[in-house]
Amino acid sequence: MALPVTTPTNGRGRLRRGLHALSLALDRYNMRTQAGLTYGTDRDLYATLGYKTKLEPKDYRERYERGGITERIVEAYPGGTWSGGATIVEDPKPDVDTPFELAVVELFKRLDVWSIVQRADILAGLGRYSVLLIGEAGKLNTELKRVTSADKVLYLTPYSEEFAKIEKSVSSTSDPRFGLPELYTLTFGDTKLNRKVHHSRVIHVAEGLLTNDVMGKPRLRAVWNYLDDLEKIVGGGSEAAWKRADPGIQADLDPDVEMDTDDEAALEDEIDEYMHGLRRFMRTRGVNLNMLQTQVAAFGGNATAVLQLISATTGIPHRILTGSERGELASTQDRNNWNDRITERRRDFAIPLVSALIDKLIAINALPEPSEYEVTWPEIEELDESEKATVTATLAGANQKQKAAEGVIIVTGNEIRESVLGLEPLAEVVDDADDALPEDDEDPDEIDTDDTDDTTDMRADRDPSEIGAVQRVADKHRLKVARSFVSHWDEVAEVLGEKKN
Repeated sequence: MALPVTTPTNGRGRLRRGLHALSLALDRYNMRTQAGLTYGTDRDLYATLGYKTKLEPKDYRERYERGGITERIVEAYPGGTWSGGATIVEDPKPDVDTPFELAVVELFKRLDVWSIVQRADILAGLGRYSVLLIGEAGKLNTELKRVTSADKVLYLTPYSEEFAKIEKSVSSTSDPRFGLPELYTLTFGDTKLNRKVHHSRVIHVAEGLLTNDVMGKPRLRAVWNYLDDLEKIVGGGSEAAWKRADPGIQADLDPDVEMDTDDEAALEDEIDEYMHGLRRFMRTRGVNLNMLQTQVAAFGGNATAVLQLISATTGIPHRILTGSERGELASTQDRNNWNDRITERRRDFAIPLVSALIDKLIAINALPEPSEYEVTWPEIEELDESEKATVTATLAGANQKQKAAEGVIIVTGNEIRESVLGLEPLAEVVDDADDALPEDDEDPDEIDTDDTDDTTDMRADRDPSEIGAVQRVADKHRLKVARSFVSHWDEVAEVLGEKKN
C-alpha cells in the first residue's frame, strides 16, 4: 500500500517525511527478516534449512509452473468454486426470462466470463491479487464511463500481480476510494509492452484481505516451507533409493596375482560395462567380486506427514489434495467438508466478485438496469452411486416400516427418483390405493370429492417470488436432509417399534 502523498512546505519537511518513510520501510523489512530467528538472533532456522525469507510473485509463478502438488494447491479452490458457473436471476419465476437475464447470458457467453474469472482466481493465488481488464476501445489510462452497447465491451483479460503493478493509489482521505489503486501498470504478453490503466477499467481480485482492501494472501505463502520440505524428502528419498537399489561392487584383487597397467584398465572397462548393462559377465581371474549390500529406506511416511501439514494449512482435505478420494468410503466426510468450504467461498468471495463485475457492466451501460438480481450456484453436494443406492434402500425400508406402524409412507417413489437418483418422475400411478380409500369408520358420503387442491389455493395467495425462493432453498438442502434422515432413521424406527408394541 502506498504511503499518503503530501506536499511539504520546505526542504526540511521533505527530509523529515523521507526519513519517516525510510523508517517504515526498514521496520517492514526487519519484520520480514525476523522469520526463522531463534535464540535471539543466534540461530537462523530459515538459513539453516534453506528457506527463502522474501517471496515474490515470480517465485510463486515459477513453482506453480513446475506442476505437482503446487499446481493442485493453487487450482483446487478455484476449480471447485467456479465449476458449472453461477446463475444470475432477476425474476425467480422459472418460466420468465427478463431482458437483463437474457443480456447477461449473451454477454457472459460471448466473453467466456466463467472461464476468465476462474483464471483470474488462479492468478490471484500466485500473488496478493490479480485484475480483470475490461477491454474497450478508449484510452487505457482514462476513466471508463459509458459504452453505447454491450458489443463495445470487447474482452475480459486476467493479469496476475506480477504483470499488473499498482502504479498509484488514492491518497486523499476525503475520497471514498482512499487507499485503493488509482492507476495500474499492465504488462501485455511476451512483448513486455507496458501501459498505464485507469482503475475504472479493471476489477480488482483479492482473497484473504486483512489489513487493507487491496493486498490478499498468496495461496502458496503459508505452505512454502512445507513445499521445500516435501521436495527434500521426495527428491532426496528418490535419489537415495536409486543409489541403494544398486549399491555397487567391491573388487578384491588377489595380492599374489600380478597385473600390469593394461590388465587393470581392461578389468575396469569390464566392470564399467557390467555396471551399465552392456555386458552381463566378467572375467575374474585373481579378482573376487563382492556385491555391496544396503537397505532401501522408505520415505513415504515422512512425505505423508508433510502433505498432512499442507492439507491442514490450506484447508484442503488430504484425500481431495492428493486426488485419492474417489471410491473410498472413508472420504465421504472429507468430501462433505470440502463442499461446505466451497459453498462458504462462493458466498464470501465468488458472489461479491461476480456482483462487482456485473455492477461495473451495468454502470457502463453494457447491461440493462435490473430491479435487483441474485447470484446463485447449482447444488454441489452430489452423491456417488454407492451412496445413492444406500439412501434409496434406506428410504424404501423406512417407508415399509412406517407403513406397517402408521399405515402411511414417508416419501413417494417419484420423490426418491427425483431427489436421490436424479431421474425423471414416473407416470402417476396409484401405488398406495389403500391410502386413497376411506377408513372403515368413515362415511363415504362425507369424503371430500372436490378436485381442487388446497395447496393450490394457498399458493394462489402467495407471491410467486416467495414460492420460487422457498423452492430454491428446498432444492439446495435436499441432499443434506436425506443424509440426516438416513443417519437418524434407526433411532426413529426403534421409537416407532416401541410405540407399535
